Amino acid sequence: MAKNRLNKRSTITIPKAIVMDQAWFWSKEWQSKEREAEEDLQAGRVSGPFTSMDDIKARLDSLK
Repeated sequence: MAKNRLNKRSTITIPKAIVMDQAWFWSKEWQSKEREAEEDLQAGRVSGPFTSMDDIKARLDSLK
């Protein structure tokens, strides 16, 4: 199995054969968004966790 860098602290192992219903995860576009999400997490650009739908709605309303 080939190993690719995911971020500074971990690696992922890409299987030689990818199940077709999971192929979307390995697309360039999806992996780009995975890296973007990891950068947002590392930079603290996230909200939550939330304990209720009302909390989520209030947070979304505050962003308008």
